[in-house]
Amino acid sequence: MTSPDEPALVPTTAPEPASDPVVETSAKPDGKSGTGPSALPRPGMWARVLSVGLAAGLIAWACGEAAMIPETGAGTRGGNTRTLPSVLASRNAMVSFAILGAALGLSLGSAGGMVRRSVRWASLAAVLGLVLGGLTGLAAAQLTLPIYYAHLQANDLTDSLLVHGGTWTALGGAAGLAFGWGMGGWGRMLRCLLGGAGAALLAAVIYEFLGVTLFPLAMTDRPLARTSAVRLLAPLLVAVLAASGALLGAGRDARAGAR
Repeated sequence: MTSPDEPALVPTTAPEPASDPVVETSAKPDGKSGTGPSALPRPGMWARVLSVGLAAGLIAWACGEAAMIPETGAGTRGGNTRTLPSVLASRNAMVSFAILGAALGLSLGSAGGMVRRSVRWASLAAVLGLVLGGLTGLAAAQLTLPIYYAHLQANDLTDSLLVHGGTWTALGGAAGLAFGWGMGGWGRMLRCLLGGAGAALLAAVIYEFLGVTLFPLAMTDRPLARTSAVRLLAPLLVAVLAASGALLGAGRDARAGAR
């Protein structure tokens, strides 16, 4: 027995610390963690954003076809100098890429604001995407098209990839930026920009591969393919993949915004 005047014995081993609630929360597969499949957007969000991208591609193709000037009959005839076919082709490509950038930026900007559940931000982001996407597509085409026509006789897919990849990457990044701006947050804007740009570059690579293997007569190495049906493939690929990349860039933020 111990005397009541003696101090109580203190156990030499400290009790085990309580588990960290933050760690436990991050391990739960409830969609609130920042890692793993649970950080991906919900299927419903995928369906909405992809449908927006698909609509943007269809609208861009239809408007581009309506604004296209036929190249047939251009050149010099009867002593009268007319506009060269290359000039008309360059003009058609710049208009088409500008329309694609504007349509995609408008659609993804509004989609980002709706993820945020704000009509005001959806409207502001849509206007930003419309202007930024259109100007970016036009500026990128003006930079890349002269390089393509300067090496036209080389018959090299590298120049075609430069036009498509350079222009589509730029406008895909602009549309992704509008999507992230609609959701809010500088970090989110950067991630969506990179996601949209990278996915648009992937669309260019896929387009070049499919064009050479499946549509050799459509001359997909040109800025715009020869046939209207094949020209539809380009904006659809760019719009759908850029929308996917922007949504992946948002990640769990889009999932939380949907809730």
